[in-house]
Amino acid sequence: MKRVSILWHKGGMSGKLELTNAGKLNISEFALRENEHRLDIEIDGAKLTNGAFATVLTVRARENPFSFFVRDVRSDYPIYIREYEVAVTDAEDCRTYEEITKDIASKCLRSKIDMFEQEPEESFETAAAKSRSMRAPTWLGISRDIRMFEVAAHQVANDSALWDTVTPMNHHSRVRYEEMGDIPIEFNYFAGRGIGCRYDLKRRLEKGVLPILNVVSLDDDMRYEHQMFVTNEIRPLKIENVEGTHYLISDKYAVAPTKRTPEQQAETDRIHDSEMYRDEETVLYLKVTAINTAKVPRYCFMRLPQINVHAMTELTRNPMTFEEGLNAFSSTGNVVMTSTLNSEPFGEIDSSILLTPGEKATFVFKIPHRPIPKERAEALIKTDYDAKLKECIAFWEKKLESMAKISLPEKRIEEMMKAGYLHLDLVCFGKEPDDAVAPVVGVYTPIGTESTPIIQYFEAVGNNKLAQRSIMYFMKKQRDDGFMQNFQTYMSETGPALWNAGEHYKITRDKEWLES
Repeated sequence: MKRVSILWHKGGMSGKLELTNAGKLNISEFALRENEHRLDIEIDGAKLTNGAFATVLTVRARENPFSFFVRDVRSDYPIYIREYEVAVTDAEDCRTYEEITKDIASKCLRSKIDMFEQEPEESFETAAAKSRSMRAPTWLGISRDIRMFEVAAHQVANDSALWDTVTPMNHHSRVRYEEMGDIPIEFNYFAGRGIGCRYDLKRRLEKGVLPILNVVSLDDDMRYEHQMFVTNEIRPLKIENVEGTHYLISDKYAVAPTKRTPEQQAETDRIHDSEMYRDEETVLYLKVTAINTAKVPRYCFMRLPQINVHAMTELTRNPMTFEEGLNAFSSTGNVVMTSTLNSEPFGEIDSSILLTPGEKATFVFKIPHRPIPKERAEALIKTDYDAKLKECIAFWEKKLESMAKISLPEKRIEEMMKAGYLHLDLVCFGKEPDDAVAPVVGVYTPIGTESTPIIQYFEAVGNNKLAQRSIMYFMKKQRDDGFMQNFQTYMSETGPALWNAGEHYKITRDKEWLES
């Protein structure tokens, strides 16, 4: 038996009482007159132990209903909901509501909201100073296309140990080269003398928001500026030149997709090779500029990107050549990277170059997503880095035009909103210009619950077309019996998909789409 009392500041309360999990009430409805402020309740057979499924009492008052665990009611620390002007205590506690609240006030306690209101205005800088420093790799790509690159500066990434790394990825899955056998690939390079005890490195996106990564690492008097972006191998990077990757292929290379229907598997098999093996690759452009900031000559040190330096046995088993700035497999002649120093072909794996004060050494590496024939590599090494960079900037700025104009006094937050928008655009995979896209959640397939914030962000900032295409992913994956399931055995697809469709219609009033 458990006896509790509920006290209101004002009388005239009425409603129903409900128990969940266990127990029996002596009353199920209550009605207090205006001069009555206390309701005494007996609960028989309540589960009062710690752990799951303890008895919950819900007070369905006509004004301000609430619930509480019966086991947690005690007189020394009554349950007090200030906004509702209600308190819950043991029935043996004879105090009035006013006496309980006066006793609580005498302790000079402050609620979390009170604390927030009395503290100085928060800013990103002050919050970040107290937050854990999270160093994550960066994804770079051209949007819609799963042929991406994961880059990490001075970090443990995949199998490497604190190298600068570039990893070709098919969404989550690391690329494997035929010439290297069945092992995942990553390029390891190093600008500078090595890893010291200081993490003297800064990262920033181009213009604060564009998916073009700038990294500055300091090594005593030498300053190393890394810049990297992804573009097309041959065609100019323009929206009309981005084909994208079919959403079924995107699913194949994500983490933990659900088992496909026979029809989905057959379609995936049919289109796989044409989607993954094309006559044009995506390419990562990487520029490393070494600058001597001392007043006397200093050496810069550079180790060129090479495949799987952490597994040197693979290199000896698969010998490679480095001629005229083309890094190629000896067995096939296919080129994995082009390399120049100060605009001239360069192939010394390790180098130390003496720079006078203020002098620069500029290394440019172009890494195709998969090895390419020599004749295509000879054309790639001649492309102008600055022209490609300008083209890439224009491409992503054009993407920003599909987003609502946002201007905030907290510039860092504004940049995060825009950078986040472009990142989400980058990882929505699908065929351009109108097919369904997969709004992936990190390395996973789309999930109804977790993809919903992505879709709603597109709606909120005005890109209703991309939101619509994201919703259509779930509709196109729907099975003949109506079931939706995209991630492992999750059962949270249909409801979110329908809710997103309803929200989209509320915003666009696109009846033709809704009927379709």
